[in-house]
Amino acid sequence: MESNEEHTLPNIGSKDIICEFLEAAFHHILFTRDVYPQELFQRGRLYNVPIQKSRHPELNEYICSALFSIHKWMTKGGLHTVVLLIVDEKQVPVERFVFRFQLAGARAEARGLPLDVIERTLSAFITKISLTHSVVKPLPAGSRFQILVYSTGSGPTEEAPSSGENAVWIEEPLHGPRPFPPPPIVPL
Repeated sequence: MESNEEHTLPNIGSKDIICEFLEAAFHHILFTRDVYPQELFQRGRLYNVPIQKSRHPELNEYICSALFSIHKWMTKGGLHTVVLLIVDEKQVPVERFVFRFQLAGARAEARGLPLDVIERTLSAFITKISLTHSVVKPLPAGSRFQILVYSTGSGPTEEAPSSGENAVWIEEPLHGPRPFPPPPIVPL
């Protein structure tokens, strides 16, 4: 019988796997929802599932900068939700893809999860992203996206890569009036 220790995800590597998954999910959502022309994407694979990844340098830089900060938030322990928000030309939210994280206790983190279980779960989610176009309406012309991070404290500011405006995070109170109603929720 083979030991599970070789196939478990250590706590340190879990941040990297989450960021790798978020990167793939962000690119795949932008492709699937036609936020950008499909010609800007190239086919790839992750967790044995076909994905699409942007070839546009500025888009890739923005996503990498956000993921760098998200990784820092996870290291600090305050991250609980990441949202890929799609807005129309007037910045009104149209769709919201929500990624929630729960911090496990020290004992659970030390044990880890079998890597094949994690990969199957993440590949199932990416497959569901591919099917969203059949469940939701097409996006309005000129739609754009934003990456939002919800945390229990201030985010990383001193170590973010200097890539112009892409590295800037704007803190906003969690509670209070919202200028727009929330977009409808379609479970994946």
